[in-house]
Amino acid sequence: MALYNREPCGTAIVHRAMGFLRSALAGIVTFSALTTPSGAAVGCSGSAYHQLDFFVGTWAVTDKNGKQFATDRVSKEYGGCVVWEQWFGGHGSRGAGYSGYVPARRLWVQTFMDNHGTVLVFEGGRTGTSFTIGGPSYPKPGHVEQNHVIFRVLPRGAVEEYWTISDDRGKTSKVIFDGFFHPIAAASPPGRETQ
Repeated sequence: MALYNREPCGTAIVHRAMGFLRSALAGIVTFSALTTPSGAAVGCSGSAYHQLDFFVGTWAVTDKNGKQFATDRVSKEYGGCVVWEQWFGGHGSRGAGYSGYVPARRLWVQTFMDNHGTVLVFEGGRTGTSFTIGGPSYPKPGHVEQNHVIFRVLPRGAVEEYWTISDDRGKTSKVIFDGFFHPIAAASPPGRETQ
């Protein structure tokens, strides 16, 4: 989710807001909250914890013309309590995100970091037939932008992520990402990025 990374087609590509609970700190907090004093995992089996199941898998990410520019791998971890996303974009762009459901607030928290220094923390959840998240981003000191991301399930198991951003408190907005996620065989997912 390198917020302003330029892909080969010249379109501003935002690397996946979906990996929901997207920071190492949030992941640590989530994991510690999910264990009992004895260390046994509590598990997350309620229906709210399954709201992102549609996004679990290995995906070829394309633009609206079908040109692939990234691969995304999304899995459920820690007893189904954490959704972990690994983004593999063009030109060496890499990112990781974590998402988790917060029962006391009845919403999802998503955090994402990448190898361009992007750090995003979004909140949201199911809205009708879509999944919507949003929150601020800080592209430079003293500048705040509001993000609004909608995930829609499409025919044949595909998912669209439609991301808009506003730098005038919502008076106007522009599309910065309109990606289409197509399921691919998980037999050869991209390797874990450690750099």
